[in-house]
Amino acid sequence: MIWSNLAGTYSSMRQYDEADLRFLQALFFMPEAADVWFNRAQNERIWAISLYQEESYTEATEHIQKGIQHIQESLRINAADADANKLLEALQRFLSRLEIET
Repeated sequence: MIWSNLAGTYSSMRQYDEADLRFLQALFFMPEAADVWFNRAQNERIWAISLYQEESYTEATEHIQKGIQHIQESLRINAADADANKLLEALQRFLSRLEIET
C-alpha cells in the first residue's frame, strides 16, 4: 500500500509520471486492487486536464485513453463500484470533447 500512497502524493504535487510509476509498483504487488486501478485512472484524468489546459490535445487524448483502460480494469475487478462507473463516464465525455477539438 505504500506505493499507492506515494503515488497519490506525487499526483497531488503534479508529478503525474512519477505517480504512474508508483501505481505500477503497487500493481506489481496487488494486481487485483481495484482502488489502485481507480486511482491510476484518476491520475491519468488529472494529467490529461493539465495537458488540455496547455493545449496539448494529442497528449491529453493519450492520457484519457490510458485512463479509460485503467478504469475498465478497476471495473473488471469490482463492477459494482459506482464511483468507478462515474469516472468511466467522465473520461468518455472528456475523450469525446477532445475528439471534437482535434
